[in-house]
Amino acid sequence: MSLPGDDTTAPEHDAGRQSSATVRLRRDLGEWAAAHVELAQLEAAEAGRALGGLGLRWALAYTAVVVGLSLAAVGAVAWAAERFETSPHLMAILVGLALVVVAVGLGGWTYRRFRNQFTAFEQTIEELREDVVWFREHVARDGRDT
Repeated sequence: MSLPGDDTTAPEHDAGRQSSATVRLRRDLGEWAAAHVELAQLEAAEAGRALGGLGLRWALAYTAVVVGLSLAAVGAVAWAAERFETSPHLMAILVGLALVVVAVGLGGWTYRRFRNQFTAFEQTIEELREDVVWFREHVARDGRDT
């Protein structure tokens, strides 16, 4: 028997509201996660295409550089040995060291340029961080509303 002012249905009603909010929250979380998984897959596919193209271009460039520099080095060594009347072995070492310095500088420049242009995953991570902040605010707001 209930007394006047005693509302025994209030806890059940609050439980129903909380259950509804929980269901909505779970649904929203599921949609959010699915959208981000899809975004990550698209970004990964685009990154794969970019890296594949980069790898092919590097392989072709590397082949051309090796052949060209080999021919240039042989010619430079022969020319310098004759011009400076010195040992061809010494000239070969000097030309080889110069080529190593150029290759390291060019490789570093190429890598820095690539890192500046390739931002696919960094953008995704930044977007995910923003979404995490939004989601935490959304959960806190829903917690106060129920």
